Amino acid sequence: MVVKAALKVFDKRQNKEIIIPCHRHCDGYYILKEFGYHWDDYTTLKQGFLDEHDNFLTRMEAAQEAIKCAQVSPDFYGELYSEDIY
Repeated sequence: MVVKAALKVFDKRQNKEIIIPCHRHCDGYYILKEFGYHWDDYTTLKQGFLDEHDNFLTRMEAAQEAIKCAQVSPDFYGELYSEDIY
């Protein structure tokens, strides 16, 4: 089941990839800003989602999972956006 939006970013300060769980993808950028990050402190790798086991899913993978779990219509097509599951 898809449970929340998430950003996968490369944190240049820590020199590692991190995943930021958030309600909507734009909130992830707000979280970074609140922790003192500037846009050049990180590189966005992907916008996606977390499942109930905290696995990161791309927008396409999340769409398939949401269909499987009946979170969206069976005829849903395309990438999943946070607005599709709330």
